[in-house]
Amino acid sequence: MGKEILKEKQEERLIAFFDILGFKELIEKYEDGQNELLDNISEAISETFEQFEQLKKFHMEFSRNSILTEWLNSVDKKVFSDNFCISVLLESPILNMPKHYNEKFFFQYISMVQENLMKKEYFVRGAITYGSYYSDDNIIFSSGLVEAYKLESEVAIYPRIIISDKLVEYLKRTEFAYYGDLLIDNCGIVLLNPFNWDLVDSKIADIEMENRLINQQGHIENSFEEESQKEKQNKLEAIKLIVENKKEKYKENVKTRQKYGWLLNFIDSELNNGISENKMFKKANFK
Repeated sequence: MGKEILKEKQEERLIAFFDILGFKELIEKYEDGQNELLDNISEAISETFEQFEQLKKFHMEFSRNSILTEWLNSVDKKVFSDNFCISVLLESPILNMPKHYNEKFFFQYISMVQENLMKKEYFVRGAITYGSYYSDDNIIFSSGLVEAYKLESEVAIYPRIIISDKLVEYLKRTEFAYYGDLLIDNCGIVLLNPFNWDLVDSKIADIEMENRLINQQGHIENSFEEESQKEKQNKLEAIKLIVENKKEKYKENVKTRQKYGWLLNFIDSELNNGISENKMFKKANFK
């Protein structure tokens, strides 16, 4: 294949890159038969696909089922060792895709992967950006991947997935409206909230359902949002126990202990309805 043809096949894509903290120790234990690392990573990806399909419950009544399924099938996933590279076209070609749903779906998808890995006691650090991207069965060639890797290794620091300044500016320019998946820390870094992936859609579903019921003089007794909040609290409590055990396990390792300490602060903030005592986090709003 000629150079010009390859260049023409490069696409502008949203790109997430992240890796698993403490992978060296995990792979050594895997080689010794002490864990099921490979199976767990594969399960986390499969569970994410199944969870994303479940988002249809929020869209069943709103004619977006086919859009969601078509989008899910367009996601490009590459996993090599402990490195995850997940991407989708920056501008979706899917017909009738509501404005900003491409970015919203992408943030939700990455949040699901991150949360599913946490449940299996794997914690990731990474970044999301956009840029040129080409991949086939043998090659990944991407300026966006290079940028995301640099942010992961130099800026993210803690077990979190951050959003590049470049992508933030893009979201501002395009008047992105779905902020439920994004937070800003006290250093001004925008990051993904991995525990809010279904709250965004549950709120949208409640509004649309309420509008329908108003016309029929009805009301919602149990909202989608209330159910999502309950599920979120349960997940946070379970993951908090895992993180506390990790922090205790690595109490002699200052850097590792600090990383899990940061995550505990984040979880406590979310358990307190997004209010952190030390004001470490606030909801993102680019208006």
